[in-house]
Amino acid sequence: MLDTKKIGNKIAEARKKLTISQAQLAQKLFISPQAVGKWERGESMPDIITLNRLAEILGVDLNYFSEDKETVDTEITPVELSKKQSAELPSEKQQKKLSWDMSCGNWMDADFSGLKNLNKKFNSSNMQRCLFVDSDMSGLLLKNNNVDSCDFSDSDFSNSHIQDSNLTNNLFKNCSLKGTRFSGSYIYGCNFTGANFTGVEFKSGGLTGVVTKSEALEKNTIANAVWNRTSFNAMYIADIVFEGTLEDCYFENCGFTRVTFQKATLINTFFKNNKKLKRIRFIDCKADRMTYEFLKQGKADLTGITFLTEKGGNEQGLKKSYKNITVLTGVNFDVKAGSIFALLGSNGAGKTTIVKILSTLLKQDSGNVTVNGFDVLLKPGNVRQSISLTGQFAAVDEVLTGRENIVMIAKLRHLSNPYQVVDDLLKRFGLTDAADRRVSTYSGGMHRRLDIAMSLVGKPQLIFLDEPTTGLDPEARIEVWKIVKELAGNGTTVFLTTQYLEEAEQLADRIAILHKGKIIVSGTLGELKKLFPPAKVEYIEKQPTLEEIFLAIVGKKEEK
Repeated sequence: MLDTKKIGNKIAEARKKLTISQAQLAQKLFISPQAVGKWERGESMPDIITLNRLAEILGVDLNYFSEDKETVDTEITPVELSKKQSAELPSEKQQKKLSWDMSCGNWMDADFSGLKNLNKKFNSSNMQRCLFVDSDMSGLLLKNNNVDSCDFSDSDFSNSHIQDSNLTNNLFKNCSLKGTRFSGSYIYGCNFTGANFTGVEFKSGGLTGVVTKSEALEKNTIANAVWNRTSFNAMYIADIVFEGTLEDCYFENCGFTRVTFQKATLINTFFKNNKKLKRIRFIDCKADRMTYEFLKQGKADLTGITFLTEKGGNEQGLKKSYKNITVLTGVNFDVKAGSIFALLGSNGAGKTTIVKILSTLLKQDSGNVTVNGFDVLLKPGNVRQSISLTGQFAAVDEVLTGRENIVMIAKLRHLSNPYQVVDDLLKRFGLTDAADRRVSTYSGGMHRRLDIAMSLVGKPQLIFLDEPTTGLDPEARIEVWKIVKELAGNGTTVFLTTQYLEEAEQLADRIAILHKGKIIVSGTLGELKKLFPPAKVEYIEKQPTLEEIFLAIVGKKEEK
């Protein structure tokens, strides 16, 4: 078994045969004499590059340091060695590949950074607190190794097979593990921040945690690991239990068999296009809302998942401030697909701010926001492709005709049949007769209908209507209400903000009341009515509202 002390003895032996001091050797290596002294005492070990330079200076083969037999040429003098090194300075084509045998070694506090050309010689070794930064481990069979507290950051493990090994408290930051196989190994407390797990395969008995080695063959656990920006892409994951925190991770195009997340915290973690997501079990897990929505869309069994909460016990929610003015202090809500959701609040409550955040026009200060399964910060382009926004003021070009306005939007969305789409929308919104008139001649209600029609070009999954009836007369308002109901009836999700109580009452499947930067109550109209005590039954002659009077008079005039 090789260790740092034995390598130190080899260095001292070769140096003394050349009759050079530690200081002279250090000068040739451009290091301090103290460093050479530590090597020879077995307190530390040179990295692989320095070791190769040592072999050249001492006139030995690199394998001299890993073999029991001596290969030092005792007849070589320092002068002869200098001449020999000068004559043998290799060209790039003549340079020998480093060949290092890491098998059956006992390595502690050694620096192997930049290690390469192992030629599959990395088995049955004990390694503690060693550096393997930026090393090439690709294509290797790493078998029966005990690796503890080592740093493999920025290394390449692609297409390797890690078998029957103990990996404890190691750093694998920004490592490439593409196509790597894990089998029969014990992995505990490792940091996989930024690691690429594309095509990784976890075999039965592959990864274990706090269980004994015999138990590991039956149940596999990844315990106390750090998963941050880790990519699990095109993987088959079987017989695994995930514990700990997974943040900003991706599970995409993966297959799952007997996979469990236990006492795990999932933050900003994507589950997209995965097979057999239903087979994942969640036990005593916490997830933020975005991750929860991804799992929900994938039809995962959400039993065993609760929303991630702050120390105070409430969800953090959506927060936004403008300089010293706090607008949103913690907003949380869900909107069911194909429904009409009404956000009710007074002027200045923050309704438009929420709409701008949801539509990617404004960034939140904190909180997770998912629209149609896409995070508004990470996937803004996908969000924009699936939504449409109608603001408080109609975004139409009054110089153009109604038809020209819709055609313009259809061409911007690169529709294959824009004119057919335009005709259908004009008919749907009762604008066919006015299609070829300039929009400047339209009434307020027609402006708003045209605006909504333009928003529906391309059939968005979700449409935001920010106070769509502000400034409209009662007739125009009712026209808009009719259109909104038709949209929801055809499967479009409608997010509606309004300050009109009757508008929310008439349209919404679900209502949320925004007050002082928070949703103070949310539910169906029936559920909200239950919050108030039952009304006393009294006989009062019903009086018509001003709106009813107006519509009755106008209607009668039209009948004439």
